[in-house]
Amino acid sequence: MSPRFLWSLCACLMVAALPVSAADHLLITEFAVSPTDGEFIEIYNPTADILDLTDYYLSDMIYRGGVYENYWHLTDASIPWDTSFPHDFIARFPSGTSIFPGQAVVVSLHDDGEFQDVWGNQVSPDFEFTNDGDADGVPAMRDPGLELVGHPYILSQAGLSNDREIIILFKWDGVSDLVQDVDIVQWSNAGPDFVTLSADKSGISVDGPDADEEASTYLDDTPPQGQDLASSVSGAHDYGKTVSRIHFGEGDEVAEGGNGLTGNDETSENYSATWLASTVASIGSPGDYGPPAMLSAASTAEDRVELVFSRTVDPVTAGSVSSYTLGRVQSASGVLENVPVTVEAAVPDTDGLTIALQVGTLSPLAVYEVRASGIASEDLTEELVPGSRILFRGFNPGPGLSLIVPKRPFAPDLDGQMDISYEAPQGEVVRLRFYDMRGREVFLLAEETVPAGGLGSIPWDGRDHLRRKLPAGMYLLHLEMTRTGEKTVAPVVVALGSEGTLR
Repeated sequence: MSPRFLWSLCACLMVAALPVSAADHLLITEFAVSPTDGEFIEIYNPTADILDLTDYYLSDMIYRGGVYENYWHLTDASIPWDTSFPHDFIARFPSGTSIFPGQAVVVSLHDDGEFQDVWGNQVSPDFEFTNDGDADGVPAMRDPGLELVGHPYILSQAGLSNDREIIILFKWDGVSDLVQDVDIVQWSNAGPDFVTLSADKSGISVDGPDADEEASTYLDDTPPQGQDLASSVSGAHDYGKTVSRIHFGEGDEVAEGGNGLTGNDETSENYSATWLASTVASIGSPGDYGPPAMLSAASTAEDRVELVFSRTVDPVTAGSVSSYTLGRVQSASGVLENVPVTVEAAVPDTDGLTIALQVGTLSPLAVYEVRASGIASEDLTEELVPGSRILFRGFNPGPGLSLIVPKRPFAPDLDGQMDISYEAPQGEVVRLRFYDMRGREVFLLAEETVPAGGLGSIPWDGRDHLRRKLPAGMYLLHLEMTRTGEKTVAPVVVALGSEGTLR
């Protein structure tokens, strides 16, 4: 069951009001600028609400030498068509997508395949800038330029500069004169006095597409020379390192009189104190710095559920059964339900990240929802976001190893991708590899833990880990359990994409 299916189902099954959180808007929490193929931006929801991302945008479009070449002129569609700045972008989230309490979403500034080549094939972005045409389940960000003026605001070279750059998360309803800043972070290798890329909308008037012909005027931003930097050294951009938010309260940011979504002056944050450079990547979660987040839930027995958190949690709050509620929300046959399940015990593991819940009997393949609240980080500085929840399937030990692949030749140029399905005991780690007919390993497709229910599916586009197409021919697909060495093999024929290919 894919994470995106789980989040969608969660939205359909939400029945209770969520508690109120002190946090009131989304945050940029991590980004990477090196290597280029691995560039990403992580957005985190510290609120207690499910937020619709349809009207949210990401941009780095700040050019102090031009009047209109700035993101806030999205509203009057006056941003010029300027291919001399191919790296600058404005990107809109796909219509109808949401972000849940305690959830982080990751936007790859390139194709998801390039992203995985850098960060590993076990990490997948939630959105991508470059739509490679593959049915990979990763939606592309929308290009508002194409929608508004007919020329793109996301060019093929869109990305972030290692030297000096800014990331703006903002919201626009498509009608108003002004955009609303949600969060901003900026950096520069040129030192704290470098101000060229700083956002400054002070006193600027814009007339957007609303019914009247009167312009609206932005409030004062912090003057550029007073804006801080998340980093002013090149070490922030080491290969394979990221820059991470370490203060989720936005430090000394001014909380009133600004152009922010909640009235904050988002340009006033003291980034040098609230961000840390050259961090180990914790893609898809706040990592060791923010509130603990539930990363996964899996039923490892008919009466046991294991939760994994993003950072070490306090054993007292995490070990209290009152911190959890559990219920069956969908039967194995697909009928929506609301059946409570008793949590009898909560036992923290010695790793500090895993909590084993002893529960009532779980029905195989039924869908369950676990909610958690009041769980603190080990140092008691942060607490799980109210409304945090995750879905999982009931325990099913699954059959022995088996592979399910198409019985006809696979032509990548015609078919796009092939879905490789397998069955294996739940919780085991399996390795899926391609071998040529001489017995040589040519590609490690995946190494992963078998999901709940014992059923897994992996899409393959005919390419190896370097994104090179495998030559046409016969290959042997090996599925192996790493713990026992048990394996099974299935033949796969890769064909040329031509009209003569047998279908």
